[in-house]
Amino acid sequence: MEVRALIGQPLFTVRFTGITASTQIPAALLTLPGPGQGPVRYVRFTGGGTNTPTPGENIVGLTSAATARVLGVAITSGTFAGGDAAGILFVDNQSGTFQAENLDHTNGATDDLTIAANTTVLDCPGFKCRGALMVVETADLRWVEDGATVTETGGANPGFIMGDGDSREIASGPEKLRFINAVGSNGTVLVMTLYY
Repeated sequence: MEVRALIGQPLFTVRFTGITASTQIPAALLTLPGPGQGPVRYVRFTGGGTNTPTPGENIVGLTSAATARVLGVAITSGTFAGGDAAGILFVDNQSGTFQAENLDHTNGATDDLTIAANTTVLDCPGFKCRGALMVVETADLRWVEDGATVTETGGANPGFIMGDGDSREIASGPEKLRFINAVGSNGTVLVMTLYY
């Protein structure tokens, strides 16, 4: 399937797991943070502790001592409240080079995020997500494209269903896409490539 020619450049591939509530593409990925102090950069993180990084605060590498200012956070699995958040961190005003290490951030969080490498320059800061390619990796998924809250099978708004291995192109309006496990905690895994 050729998607790139229709809806732009692929930039992020994200993996959604544990989709037990109506979920959408994170706001920080629908419109990428715009230019600030120096180039906008991003890095994937895991192990997000119980303190949510907020725009304007600084992060510090515990091994490298590199620093940067937070512009935005996109959570793709888990939660900060649950101590298992994973996703993408957008920063600017970077000093030094991050490495595989844990990060502190200035709202008092110690050793609160884990990264595997230095940040990468974002080629298209401020761009809007123009579309997506959804691929169901495991189990069944329910989804809608109209912005309504989608429910599991048997609920008020079960939308459409995709099975294990099915794919779907969302060529416009990715901000209205909503998805959920088809049935209870059936372990759906959704892999989504976002185009800008």
